[in-house]
Amino acid sequence: MSSNYRILLNISMMSDDAFAERKAEATYLRMNNILDKNGQFPNITSICNYCDKVNKELGAYISNKCLDISKANTYFDPKVHKTNSILYSVESSKQKNIRILLYPGKRSDIDDLNMSETTHNMIVQFKPSSFHFIASEAHKNPPCFYQLCKSEEIAILYFEALLVDACMCHYLGVSDVAYHHDEKQLISKEKVMFLREISGNGDLDFLSTGARKLVKYVNEHLDNTTPYISYLSIFTIAPFDVFKIKEKDIFPYFEDYCRLWEHFQKWYFKKHGRLFIQKTKIENPLNNLFYRNKYQGQISPIEIETNINDLLSKDIDEKPNPPFESECRYAVIIIKRMPETRDKVAQFEALFSGQLYQAKWKIIHWSELEKYDDILSYIEVVPFIII
Repeated sequence: MSSNYRILLNISMMSDDAFAERKAEATYLRMNNILDKNGQFPNITSICNYCDKVNKELGAYISNKCLDISKANTYFDPKVHKTNSILYSVESSKQKNIRILLYPGKRSDIDDLNMSETTHNMIVQFKPSSFHFIASEAHKNPPCFYQLCKSEEIAILYFEALLVDACMCHYLGVSDVAYHHDEKQLISKEKVMFLREISGNGDLDFLSTGARKLVKYVNEHLDNTTPYISYLSIFTIAPFDVFKIKEKDIFPYFEDYCRLWEHFQKWYFKKHGRLFIQKTKIENPLNNLFYRNKYQGQISPIEIETNINDLLSKDIDEKPNPPFESECRYAVIIIKRMPETRDKVAQFEALFSGQLYQAKWKIIHWSELEKYDDILSYIEVVPFIII
C-alpha cells in the first residue's frame, strides 16, 4: 500500500440522533462495497472513461488513487472517552492519512478534536434537509471541517468529490507548490476564495451556461467562514437542487469541472509566484520559486533566472493535452538526498548529467516527471507554469 493512501474512519456510538446514527452506519456499509476494487463510486468510472479518450494519464491517476483507500472502525462514548480516542484504532503513523470521519454525535463532544497532522478532514454528519448541496462548516480546529448530508447517497458523492479533487490537486502540481504543511492545509480555503472571487467578478465565461448556473448557486451558499469546497460536488450534487435531476452523472459537466480546475491552477500558481508569461523577461524568480524552501540559499539566482528566461524566450510548440488545454508545466528538480547504493547511483547518473552532489538541480517538463518516480523520495520538485 502506498504512503499516499486515504483512510475512512467510521465512529460508532450511542447517539441521541437515531436518524444520524442510522445514516452513518448505512453509509459505512455502502462504502464497504463501493471501496472494493470490484465496485465503483457513482461517477469515477465515467470520469475515467472520458479521460481514456482525451487524457489517459489523468484517468489512470484518478482510478488508482480512488481505489487506494483503507477503512477503519472505532467506538466512541463522549461520557467515558477522551475526544482523541476516536483515532486510537488507526496507527499513529497513519493518522495523517485520515480524510473522512462518519460521526453521528453532537459537535460539542468533539470540539477539541485535533488532527493537525492531516491536510484536510471531512467530518460527515447527517440531518434531514430539502437541499442536496450544503456548504461545509468550520470545526474549532482546522483542518477538520463539517459536511452535512441529507442521505447516504449524497455522503458518498461528497466523499467521491473530495477524493477526485485531491487527485486534481496533485496532478496539476498545486500540492507541490504548497511546499510546507500549513500551506497544503490552506489550499482548502483558497479553493473557496477563488470560487467566490470569480463568481463575484462575473468571470465565468469559460464555463458552459449550465455550469455557470451551478457555480453561481453554490457561491450563494459560501461565505468567509466556509472552510472547504470540493469542485466536483458543484457538478454532481448541486444539479439535484438547480436542475432537479435524478441522475448522478458528471459526464455533461466534466469538461467544465476541468476548466474550473485549470483556472484555479493558474490563479494559485500566479498567487504563489509560479506563473510566468511567454516572451517576457523576469528578474530574480528565485525568491518566489523557492519561498520558504531550504534550498533557496543553495541555488544561484543568476543561473535559475537565465534558465527560466531561456525557456520564456522560446516558441513553445506545446500540443494540447485535454482536458487541460495547453499550459506548459515545468519543474525544478533538486537532489535533496544522495543515493546510497551503486544501483541507485546508476539511476541518478542516467537522469542527471555531470557530477552528482546534494542540491544539484535541473529544469524538466512536467511530462518527464514520471522518469523520476523511482527516486522521488530523493528529490525536491518545484513546479511552475508558462502561459
